[in-house]
Amino acid sequence: MTGTFVLERPGLGYVTRVSLNLSVTAIALGLQAVAWPDLFQALLLYGYTSRVPIAVVGLLAMRGHWGTHYDALDPGFPQIGFWPTYIRVSLIPNIFFSEAYTLIVGALLGVFAFATMRKLKAFQFSPTVDGHR
Repeated sequence: MTGTFVLERPGLGYVTRVSLNLSVTAIALGLQAVAWPDLFQALLLYGYTSRVPIAVVGLLAMRGHWGTHYDALDPGFPQIGFWPTYIRVSLIPNIFFSEAYTLIVGALLGVFAFATMRKLKAFQFSPTVDGHR
């Protein structure tokens, strides 16, 4: 939440905001990769297999002017050309930020699930006072 407040405050330019976001995200992903490598790899594989097709559909929609949410831009969006627009509104969000979101949220849910299962296992197998279940 603090990161969002800092990164989205008024006055930050696009390049500064994206650079800071990339740095914070890379640190979070690095910590996850070290802390739980197997979960990190599974989430990385899942994230890319789910987001790369979306980036491709975004490319096709923008190129073909499909009129869907994949190619709908705010009327005030700057006219910067096809490739810079695609990179800014589809490729980077899908390949980096959505992937990072998948990894970070997946890690949080993985830790929660692991802790819950551990508590349930301890509760299930703990003997009663008289030694019987």
